[in-house]
Amino acid sequence: MHVLTFAFFPLAACLVVFALSAEAQSTSSVSGPEVSPGWQTEYRFGMTGEHAGETLTHRLHVSRAVADGWRLRGIISFDDSPGRGSRFAYYEADVMWQFAGRSEQDRYKSALRVDLRQNELKESQQIGLNWINQWALHEDWRLRLMGSVDKVFNTPGSGGIILETRASLGRRVSDDIRLEFDMFNRWGNTQGGLGGFEDQNHTAGLVLSGKGPAQMSWALGALAGLSDGAPDGILQLRLGKGF
Repeated sequence: MHVLTFAFFPLAACLVVFALSAEAQSTSSVSGPEVSPGWQTEYRFGMTGEHAGETLTHRLHVSRAVADGWRLRGIISFDDSPGRGSRFAYYEADVMWQFAGRSEQDRYKSALRVDLRQNELKESQQIGLNWINQWALHEDWRLRLMGSVDKVFNTPGSGGIILETRASLGRRVSDDIRLEFDMFNRWGNTQGGLGGFEDQNHTAGLVLSGKGPAQMSWALGALAGLSDGAPDGILQLRLGKGF
């Protein structure tokens, strides 16, 4: 209990200080700041439950560490929703720089990531700046806090910036398994004001993740909407492989 109390004080402070992107989609995660060597691939699947039906999202990643503390990544995403069928959603390229905590013994790690996205569904472009932080807490506990600022172009009403924060508090339950409580807070666009909590997109839930043989990884998550502007529920699946 003392660990939980200690962890949520910096979380509350982060939400106030950042007031800081990519949409809280069904395939989103609370990212870590560490740059893994070599190539990494990942497939993500998400199912979002809405009053009008369910939307299925597929997302593919390929990333590569290109220098000490630097990583490049490419992403493509497809949506499958009622009445519209399967559609290509967006493609994205990003670069991440881990500037703190490159040693395994460092308890604090931090990185900056810049995202460039072409959204085919909305025929718009988006650039995002993300600040990603991770703390190793007492024993097997880990805290991640992420703040983001996004700017959308060529979309009506996109004069402001989109603000988002994400947080994850997790505990290692075995050598290869971790249980986490994840929270996504999408505060909205600064143009015309952010509105009230119920109008924003806030979700939270549990994620179980682990490692498999041959540099494989997996994660299963279930999130629930906390505000009227959020989906009713989200189910997530992530499968990764390193080379």
